[in-house]
Amino acid sequence: MFLRLVFTGLFFTSVLEASSSTTYQFLDNGNNITEHYLQAWNNTPDTSNENFNDFKNYKFLIIRGYFGNWFEKIQKIPGVKDTKIFDHFRDQIEWLTENDFDFKIVETDTEQTPLFNSSIIKKEIENSDKKVFIISQSKGGPDTLVALTEYPEIQNKVVAWLALNPAFQGTPLANQAMQNNITRWMMTEFFERFGGSIDSLRSLEVEERQDFLRDNKDKIENIQKKISIITLSTFIDRIKNTWNTNFQIPRNILLKKGYRNDGLLPWQSSVLPGADYVLIPGVDHATSIGKSPFVDFDRKRMMKTFAVLMREKINYLMAKF
Repeated sequence: MFLRLVFTGLFFTSVLEASSSTTYQFLDNGNNITEHYLQAWNNTPDTSNENFNDFKNYKFLIIRGYFGNWFEKIQKIPGVKDTKIFDHFRDQIEWLTENDFDFKIVETDTEQTPLFNSSIIKKEIENSDKKVFIISQSKGGPDTLVALTEYPEIQNKVVAWLALNPAFQGTPLANQAMQNNITRWMMTEFFERFGGSIDSLRSLEVEERQDFLRDNKDKIENIQKKISIITLSTFIDRIKNTWNTNFQIPRNILLKKGYRNDGLLPWQSSVLPGADYVLIPGVDHATSIGKSPFVDFDRKRMMKTFAVLMREKINYLMAKF
């Protein structure tokens, strides 16, 4: 994953020089349903022909994380296409297609702020002639959450939201990058070259995201009464003398600071207060949406399993509210 490695290399080599010793406290106040997920996983083998025809009533909107639009362009380059290393959400899209589900990739500006992208997401939800099932990843999580809080009128159009490795509580790496003059300058240049804004990185500082959660606590609680939400959090531990993730450098930086993480986020960052979450070890930040040379992970089976759990939540909310 050349661009991702370039990005992490530039970003985290400078971060290594950062002097910040701040320790951040992450909220773990969601509802851990990992055991239920694993039971459903075991009951949903790869050969399962589970009927999800009821999901044809929904339109699936895919909301990508950082540089998602650029990875899509790079994947189309001759010689790169066959490698599928930039083909993010490929397995999710195959699963959606195999089930004849209606879906669309939302064309957010993946290098812009959550507030900037919130109006784009709002428009896509409003334009859907069906109820919407959102699948987001990484910064697509904050982008989606801001859209739902800024535009409460769209909430009734959304039936479910599966957030994969969402950066709900930010990352210390963003704080360190913004505090270091050299790193901040490098990342400003980097984001501008991709048509984005350094404010996008600033928006992922821990205080920024946690303040947002606190300031919008009542709104977020109300959203969860209307929308079935499950988040996926992962972490990948260090193996001595072994390179086991594309995010080896940032993963190790976070580990040294005491954060068990997925390579970019402490695992608790992906927990939305009050919402159900699943915690899976041995999986890094991008493996839930794309091929990894280090991790063997069945993304289609993951989607089937989450679909089973989401159906239960949808039926529960419909009965309760």
